[in-house]
Amino acid sequence: MDDSSWRKIDLEALAKGGLTERFNHALQDVLLNIANPNAEATKKRSVIVEVVLIPNEERDMANVGINVKTKLVPDKAVGTTFRVGVDAQGKGLVKEIFSGIPGQTYMDEEGNQLTDSGEKVIDLKRQKN
Repeated sequence: MDDSSWRKIDLEALAKGGLTERFNHALQDVLLNIANPNAEATKKRSVIVEVVLIPNEERDMANVGINVKTKLVPDKAVGTTFRVGVDAQGKGLVKEIFSGIPGQTYMDEEGNQLTDSGEKVIDLKRQKN
């Protein structure tokens, strides 16, 4: 076999630039994930390049598959509290509780008194005046 026409593979030209294009796209996904304030800041992220060669029976040709994958950090969980129950027909009921304790009122940022589920408390004494 004359190996004078053989050359090293240029990764930027591989698959008509497809590897480079996919790598750059995956890297952008990783960079956006790093910038995401909802994801853990210091956890590892990865860009994985996989080149799979499937040779033929004669071992003189190979089909090549190129995959570029990312491993990103998921968003942090957001917590809340539900009060749960069942109605008279047996259907499940749910109500989000913002105060953390059923029946307890709390104050919002503007100083308004709110019920445990975030509804404004009406002062009946002040309404009569």
